[in-house]
Amino acid sequence: MKLKIFIVVLAVVLAWVAGRGIKGAGRDLVASVQQEAPSETQSGSSEQRINESFALAEGARVDVQGVNGPVTVEAIDGDTAEVRVTSTGNSVGDLRAHQLTVEHTDSSLTIRGKGNNNNGSFWKWMRGGGEVRHTVVLRVPRRVELATRGTNGKVSIGDMEGAVRVSGVNGRVEMGRATGGAEVSGVNGGVTVTVLELGARALKVNGVNGSVELRLGGNLNADLNANGVNGSLTVEAPNVEVQEQKRSKLRARVGTGGAEIKVNGVNGGVRVVGV
Repeated sequence: MKLKIFIVVLAVVLAWVAGRGIKGAGRDLVASVQQEAPSETQSGSSEQRINESFALAEGARVDVQGVNGPVTVEAIDGDTAEVRVTSTGNSVGDLRAHQLTVEHTDSSLTIRGKGNNNNGSFWKWMRGGGEVRHTVVLRVPRRVELATRGTNGKVSIGDMEGAVRVSGVNGRVEMGRATGGAEVSGVNGGVTVTVLELGARALKVNGVNGSVELRLGGNLNADLNANGVNGSLTVEAPNVEVQEQKRSKLRARVGTGGAEIKVNGVNGGVRVVGV
């Protein structure tokens, strides 16, 4: 029991540290693509936008890291990715100092927040200045491999067919159909994942300071294992056969069994429902 409590506490601390580090990184960003010039808004704050489209090969990797704000990823058909970023800050100078980097090749797309401890940024932050928030919306081919890490805000991901990895999120995570397998870790917020089918790759959720909801399709075949859960364990999906259930542990077969759905280190309840 002590080990389980330690795992949960460690997950919470890691998620909190990630969120604090993300917030700092999100204020120190540099852009490498064409974008609108910073401008003043009617409210007195400053705003800047990036609107770009890129061609990506099948199986390309999309990487989003160090964003101080929400990230939304929509899965689309075709081979063109669209990047839409809105940045807001207290001044034009803040926006120029803390912009996003967007890097692209045929096989990769990276949106990155680059941390910088120079120029007195810490003291400026302590005085209430230098805060820049980003809202990132991506529309990407559904067969790319997607990774998001270091996000200080909600992460929403559509129905992806490639592998998905989400880590270090200070906010809620919502994921649509995860056909190619997925891994979610270090989240300071609730997690919702929809699984209609799984290939050879597993679905892993670990280190969550919040509730976890698994939405399982009626034709799904998988093996479900949950351990180190500091909260309720509820199974409501009709195609799930519970094989073992204890206070913080659950072992079950979904359909005829198959790829593993693994949940570890959750400081909150785990709910399994059908869709």
